[in-house]
Amino acid sequence: MVLYGVTTNTSIKDLFIAGIVPGVILGGAFMAACYVFALKEGHPVDRRFELGRLGVALWRAVVPLMIPVVVIGGLILGFVTPTEAAGIGVAAALVFGWSLSRELTLRRLYDLLVTTARQTAVVMMIVAGSAVLGQFLANEQLPQQVATALGGVTDNWVAQILLINVFLLLLGMFLHASAAIIVVVPLLMPLAQQIGLDPVHFGVIVCLNLGIGQQTPPVASVLLTVCSTTGLKIEEAMIYGKWFIATMFVVLLIVSFTPATALWFRSLG
Repeated sequence: MVLYGVTTNTSIKDLFIAGIVPGVILGGAFMAACYVFALKEGHPVDRRFELGRLGVALWRAVVPLMIPVVVIGGLILGFVTPTEAAGIGVAAALVFGWSLSRELTLRRLYDLLVTTARQTAVVMMIVAGSAVLGQFLANEQLPQQVATALGGVTDNWVAQILLINVFLLLLGMFLHASAAIIVVVPLLMPLAQQIGLDPVHFGVIVCLNLGIGQQTPPVASVLLTVCSTTGLKIEEAMIYGKWFIATMFVVLLIVSFTPATALWFRSLG
């Protein structure tokens, strides 16, 4: 969202607010998918839901839950930059783990730093490869050609949005999101505005498409990060992952053709 906002000169505050409703829809869709799997495979119920236990859990987690509120709130209100917001989040988490919960020790901190370095190295290798591919595509002017071709294929609004989604999905399967946004989004923005897409709405569409692509082979940087963390093979993760990707695709279609999902909160202001 932040990189899209900087690249297209779109309000980062509006982009974050626009992601609330699609995020809730996506979370609800994932919960529904998990529920279907639980029923189909007969997963046991450890404990029945109790409102009192939920209240106790929320009370115990009130400080950690406030960290993203403070970070995102400061970013939306313009008090901090994205980099500063990330630093504040890390500092707040360290203070909580060290002073309040007292679960963070020097040994655990060292282990966390080592794990972070390893996982970051995996992701950065993928990002580096995507950057090289993105530079190659830019040099060959392939994105410009595709963007021009998309605008000339059809005048039908629905078909144009579907073509943009397909292009972004394919792009996300091969490029890291940051590289894709920098290389392609400035070229697609005029086309998106031409067919009447609000820049904020288009930003949500872009992020959803690239989010799906980051979990879809062959590159699948998010999927590879999860697999490297959990020790799972990609084919094992995809047994369930393909259904969640399909769920994300359904939500993408809802958001693409229902601008209110991204613009409703902004309209209240």
